[in-house]
Amino acid sequence: MKKLLSFILFAFLVTGMSDVYASLKPEVKGIWNYEVSKAPYKYEKGNIVFSETDGKVLVTVKLSDGTEFKGQDIKIKKNIFSFKVQIEYEDVEINGNVIENKMIGKVDSSMGVMDLIAEKKVIKTHK
Repeated sequence: MKKLLSFILFAFLVTGMSDVYASLKPEVKGIWNYEVSKAPYKYEKGNIVFSETDGKVLVTVKLSDGTEFKGQDIKIKKNIFSFKVQIEYEDVEINGNVIENKMIGKVDSSMGVMDLIAEKKVIKTHK
């Protein structure tokens, strides 16, 4: 149960960005395939989506089964980000740094602090 809660907390952290201090940089914007190896099954892999609508930054954590979590308290400054998600009534904090097409960060939940790694998904365009 603790592993599941930790992963869920991670997912929530990754999901949303609402209070942004700077506009979303192209380096951060997009779909990120993430892995949190210490997270419970179902939560250890998925996507984190950083997007912008009407000038507002949004973060969504999408699990492989289709479950989605929206981020809250979103903060981005240059390529450094943080946000929270709520999983099973618990706030999970997610923070990290984007360097080129890689993301390195931490997920902090009642299960402890877990490492987060992600790689930006390349969208192929047809010519």
